[in-house]
Amino acid sequence: MRASRCFIERGELPALVIPRLLERARTYRQAVRWCWRLRRPTGLLLSDVGKEYRFVRPHLTDYVKRDDRSHRRDLPAKRIPDFEAACGNAFVSQWIAMQAGLSPLQAERAAA
Repeated sequence: MRASRCFIERGELPALVIPRLLERARTYRQAVRWCWRLRRPTGLLLSDVGKEYRFVRPHLTDYVKRDDRSHRRDLPAKRIPDFEAACGNAFVSQWIAMQAGLSPLQAERAAA
């Protein structure tokens, strides 16, 4: 599949995030929003991610919305790799690993 100008090549691994940034996210939803906030390239749009990675656009909107209303959907675990590949960073995977009690170094290894 040909990558558009907005996307990293699918074969590339998402970049690791420095541990002190991971501490800013207190919830899973915040971790997803941080992943989106740190996306590379910065001009990446939700509609681009939806097309390239076959996400439903309204679902993507729910994943990154700042409000945490009860009707908002959460990013499904099985879609984390695609979302991180689109954003170009492994924030969500690293955050989950740290929540499981892994040290920052172990979290980096788990995300890689």
